[in-house]
Amino acid sequence: MKVTVTTKQIYHKVVDTVVDIPDMEESNVSDYLLENEDIYTKEIYDKLKQTVYTEDQGEWRYDIADKNYGGHL
Repeated sequence: MKVTVTTKQIYHKVVDTVVDIPDMEESNVSDYLLENEDIYTKEIYDKLKQTVYTEDQGEWRYDIADKNYGGHL
């Protein structure tokens, strides 16, 4: 029996920035941020350039050849 073992490693960069916005209903914040991307995108991209990747836990799995069967390890 042949089994394929696969791993998927995911690397992340995580940055944040604080944005001052006008007082509004919480349900309107997402729309406001989407309509005013210029107030945060440059700072986010600048921080991303300076940040190193971190590795996630990743995913390991196996799949049995010629069968529709497998799972996570």
